[in-house]
Amino acid sequence: MADLIILREGYWYANCSYKKQHLRDSLKTPDKRIAIQRLQYLFLLVDEGRYKFYKLKFDDMDLEYDPKVNRKNKLGIVKNHLRPEFQGKRLHEIDIQAWADKIVEERIGSTARSFLTVAVEMGFKINYEKFNFKKGKKFDGTQILSEEMAFKFLDRLKAAPRLKQYYGICHVALYSTMPLSDLLHLTKYQVVFSGEDAGITYTRRKTRHLGKPALFIPMTNKLRQAFRGIPVPISDEGRWFPPMVTSTVSSAVGRNLKDSGWLHGSAMHVFRHFGACYLIKQGVDLTTIRELMGHSDFKTTLIYARTDRETLKQGVRRFDNG
Repeated sequence: MADLIILREGYWYANCSYKKQHLRDSLKTPDKRIAIQRLQYLFLLVDEGRYKFYKLKFDDMDLEYDPKVNRKNKLGIVKNHLRPEFQGKRLHEIDIQAWADKIVEERIGSTARSFLTVAVEMGFKINYEKFNFKKGKKFDGTQILSEEMAFKFLDRLKAAPRLKQYYGICHVALYSTMPLSDLLHLTKYQVVFSGEDAGITYTRRKTRHLGKPALFIPMTNKLRQAFRGIPVPISDEGRWFPPMVTSTVSSAVGRNLKDSGWLHGSAMHVFRHFGACYLIKQGVDLTTIRELMGHSDFKTTLIYARTDRETLKQGVRRFDNG
């Protein structure tokens, strides 16, 4: 067996073939006896068909990973969570189940599931059976941005020179229900202010919406007024808003929402929530709201239907009308 290893710069390396598999691995020891034991372990891996897995690095899986759905979010999970944890490691050095246990313990269920989904799509095997996913906070009426609070916040943006660039975005978001990523790419050709086609016609930008029909948001007086405060248009590409990074806008708006006294949501999405909940309170049916917001799953729209307790009280009072 000793003739199957070679000494290089003080460390022993495998230097042989076994069952048509070339072994050229560092045995990571200057001790010849231990090197021979480790070579025998490599032979065992070949016998069990696990040698290729042993050789594979997380970096190899990272390079090959190409999500077809929700691409931006999934690649963000790889960049910010899996890569810092596993970069440079071989797969046999990674205890993926222990990592999964930690994620489930630290994160709410929806977030933990998204992390584990990415890991499985990359090629890891994870046993889900023993997991007890944490439930997140329920979305209720206290988390709905009121119109009064929204305008208090808009006034704050308008008055501060460094925040004024976000005023128009938030004002339009309030009455359009458009997601921020789509709003930042809105062009003058997608907005019509008068006539039968007055409104916003746009296609969702996220990967999971590719190939789906364009959405239409009818023009209202409040939405038209929101657009009036924006120069027309202010970018070379005909966009309503200057080039900005979505995460930067969301972060800045979130911080200032908190500073304004709003503690139930820290991102631009609160304006989208406001739109859906406000329309439900005005008696608009859920099918219309689903169409307006572009929800592919009706369950998403139903989240907003559970938010207003006062409307529920008024509804059941009809039992007393008979």
